[in-house]
Amino acid sequence: MNKNKVNIGILGAGKMAYWHLRAYSANSKCRILAIANPSSGRGEILARKFRVKSCFKNEDELLSLPGLDAVDISVPTGLHAGLICKALKKGLNVYVEKPMCRNMEEANRIVDLNKEARKIVFAGFNLRFCREFMRVKEVLDSGELGDVKFIVIKRGASVNPDSYIFNPDFNAGIITELSSHALDLLRWWGFKDVKQVYAEGTNVFKNHPRPDSVCLNLKYNSGASAVVINSYAMPSISTEVEIMGSEKILILKYGKVIVQKLPVMWSIPSMLWVTFKQSVIFPYRILYNPLAGACDHFVECLCENKRSLIDENEGMENIRLAALLNESYIKGNAIETGNNFTK
Repeated sequence: MNKNKVNIGILGAGKMAYWHLRAYSANSKCRILAIANPSSGRGEILARKFRVKSCFKNEDELLSLPGLDAVDISVPTGLHAGLICKALKKGLNVYVEKPMCRNMEEANRIVDLNKEARKIVFAGFNLRFCREFMRVKEVLDSGELGDVKFIVIKRGASVNPDSYIFNPDFNAGIITELSSHALDLLRWWGFKDVKQVYAEGTNVFKNHPRPDSVCLNLKYNSGASAVVINSYAMPSISTEVEIMGSEKILILKYGKVIVQKLPVMWSIPSMLWVTFKQSVIFPYRILYNPLAGACDHFVECLCENKRSLIDENEGMENIRLAALLNESYIKGNAIETGNNFTK
């Protein structure tokens, strides 16, 4: 495409659409042509707030707009695949909020369709573009931690059990929806050669869908292990990470990355110093839009006509791993991945 300015349409008018609109409105290389949201007046509210000229109740009206280059899909997961395919058939590029879709059947359909359409598809795993997670990757790539063998990632969310997102027509379950962030981070950080997965979970609240809390275990051919803990019943401000290497340990908490050398034994001064470093945390991440980096990357891809860092194939690999973990949870045993995750 190679354009100085691109035209984008927004499908959806919820929380994610709001943050996307904030990001796009601060980017001089894009223009929002329209918003489409069929079920409420929020589309009109957002259109007024961000001075978007057109607002539709029907997505087909938006997809048929002259001059439209791309759509940003910020709707419940159950609607993703249908809208992606509609957009690709119209010759439009696509930003879709994570996860890309609900299952492998939908993922294969999207990948197969784009082999012909050859458009830019971006699965919006925004954490890859946040400073703290970029810093974690920088440390891992440097080899500073030594031989990394154990990783823990924890994230919670406090969600109204009556929320529409739990509608089975819209929702793909906690592993595919919430845990997908951690699965993407691990892959991005270089942990791709998954050998075996095991998932267990339970319900903290009876009126939540099952399960509302999970513990995922991933074993790698390299000998490393990762544990991912997610819960819809655990209020959380941000993702927490601990990475144990043979030389140093990395801790991420409230957006602050701490790298410290492993002591042979603790002394009182070293304990006090470590406690101080880990306690003095300014939550700077609340001062910037967490979606800005992802939206800017999409606009850059559109302007320069290049593939996104997280294209439909990466989106499918995330769905493939989530599907195996869901299978493990249902069956109650570990699942060998075979040769599915080697690249």
